[in-house]
Amino acid sequence: MTKKIFLLFSNLITVLLLHSQSIVLPNERQVNWKKAELGAIFHYDIHVFDGKKYNQTTNRLVPVPDVQIFNPSDLNVEQWVLGAKAMGATFALLTATHETGFALFPSKYNPYIVSILEFQDGKSDLVKDFVEA
Repeated sequence: MTKKIFLLFSNLITVLLLHSQSIVLPNERQVNWKKAELGAIFHYDIHVFDGKKYNQTTNRLVPVPDVQIFNPSDLNVEQWVLGAKAMGATFALLTATHETGFALFPSKYNPYIVSILEFQDGKSDLVKDFVEA
């Protein structure tokens, strides 16, 4: 008898708890993210220029001996964005700092940045160029 009362009571509590739970709905940002469907993510880092096979284990631990290897001759971030649009992407992301910590934008907080490069006389800001494209 005690067991039956316990089961009845526990079932009643379960029903009350389930009934009191509200249905979780996505917020507006989550709905917009779902509607975006297709996007492009550009991973651009100093290792693009080192001529070595990408190795996640060593790339993030071993500094590039000469950062001046970052010297693209025909860099056109607008072409990246136009290519993403042509494939139907509704958004595009650029890794502003990849796993090495190398920043594609000037910063007073990070010494490992495009400003130390000979490329564009240290005046480049790939993130700004990408956003403007």
